[in-house]
Amino acid sequence: MSEEREELDYYLHSGTREIVCPWCGHTFTDSDDYEGECGEEECDYCTNDFTWSRYDPPFSYTTERKEP
Repeated sequence: MSEEREELDYYLHSGTREIVCPWCGHTFTDSDDYEGECGEEECDYCTNDFTWSRYDPPFSYTTERKEP
């Protein structure tokens, strides 16, 4: 992956109002239901694993791909 693409991916998945899958871009509209400051998730749409982190206040989320 090119450096420019990595920067774009980080921008698209950092500081978002909802959790966004860093693999396919699916938005988890129930992000407020997730407890804690961070976690691991499997995307319901593309089935890839990723990690998420919540920052507050106000709540914002950052996600990163979890490599196999």
